[in-house]
Amino acid sequence: MRQSKRAFRQRGQTAIMVTLSLPLMFGLMGFVVDVGWGYWREEAAKTAASAAAEAAARQAELAPTFTSTDHILTQSTTASCAASPSTTAPVDNLTTGCLYAKANGFTNSGKQKVMYKAGTTSSPVAGSTPNYWARYTVTETIPSLFTAVLGMKSLVVSARSTSGVFYGASGSCLYALNYTAPGAITLQGNTDVHAGCGVYDNSNSTTSLSCGGSSSLNAGTAPILISGSNACGSHATPTPSTNQPRTQDPFLYTPTPTIPAGHAACDSTGLAAGNTVTMPSDGYYVICNGGITMNSNGSLSLPAGIYYLQGGGVNWQNGTVTGTGVTIYLTNPLSGGTASTGFKINGNMTIHLSAPTSGSYRGLVVFQDRTLAVGSKFNGGAGMDFQGTIYMPDAAISYAGGAATDVTALVGDTIVFTGTSYFGTDNHGAITGIGTPIAAQIE
Repeated sequence: MRQSKRAFRQRGQTAIMVTLSLPLMFGLMGFVVDVGWGYWREEAAKTAASAAAEAAARQAELAPTFTSTDHILTQSTTASCAASPSTTAPVDNLTTGCLYAKANGFTNSGKQKVMYKAGTTSSPVAGSTPNYWARYTVTETIPSLFTAVLGMKSLVVSARSTSGVFYGASGSCLYALNYTAPGAITLQGNTDVHAGCGVYDNSNSTTSLSCGGSSSLNAGTAPILISGSNACGSHATPTPSTNQPRTQDPFLYTPTPTIPAGHAACDSTGLAAGNTVTMPSDGYYVICNGGITMNSNGSLSLPAGIYYLQGGGVNWQNGTVTGTGVTIYLTNPLSGGTASTGFKINGNMTIHLSAPTSGSYRGLVVFQDRTLAVGSKFNGGAGMDFQGTIYMPDAAISYAGGAATDVTALVGDTIVFTGTSYFGTDNHGAITGIGTPIAAQIE
């Protein structure tokens, strides 16, 4: 009987100890649950902040300038996203970021906050100097589920992310890619070439850069970099840097245009003045064994898209050609078809063509097949306005023309200038596609 009472007393003590420890046990269990829940919400906040910052930077990456005109905003002090961002098309890049935060479950309302800053100077991340940056901070107050019994009524989780836009190397606007040709870039007669965007000449010839007569090449403050020797003497400003490493083709990794599956074999066998062009929905207009010809004083308007010339070529002598968002692609003919004649402009032409500003062919207004070596002539004078790059990496280009307002780049095997020509500077590739900006997360 005495032993039984002792056991009873021990069991009673155990019950008391267990009872007293229950709050602590449940508190620890609740702490684990609440911390796990907080960790999960913090990861969600990180995802939302990262998505918002990257979306804002990506939109800025595609804009010609970092200004409100191009719907890119700066915000020097911390600002709040709208409580309920509109799901319609955002009016600027920072609103775009707010919409991406919302799509990932966070809005600036209730127990959540979504804040942002953006600018073109004073990078908020040490050691990183983007040309434009956007930072989003996402915060959420989470009510405690179990640890409230220990006095912890809520948790606050927060995450921030910063993305920036970095200008690529501005690139030059004149590229001669041939490795050995004498006079890979040649100025004839009294030619006057203004190329404030700089010059690359890959030839290792002793006369890789050649200037004849009273010609002059003026690159302003931009470099003239040649892999061989300078035969221009004092005709070139600044003094060319010789024996330089060869530079890479700026469009080396741009894919060759391919006619989309299901496209009609040919949309036409040629275009001329007065034709009305309807661009197919896939954005390709295919011309088979013909080309685009202008030999009267008529006009031709080219809708945005890729003009895929299989054989034939471009031959413009008189008239007006206009188009925005245009890439003219010249390639080899169909089997047994008309051989390509390249791109020929020689006469009283008024030309206003601009390249696409986005997509795979951003900045390319003329693209000649990399295996097509037929030469081309662009002798259109001041009325010849190409806004974008003329890219013919295996072709000899003869060029004369362009007004002082043009932003044109030439990439060819060799380039010969036969008349006064102007090339505007495109600091971050918005028009020529050379040195395009890159958006990247930096925090």
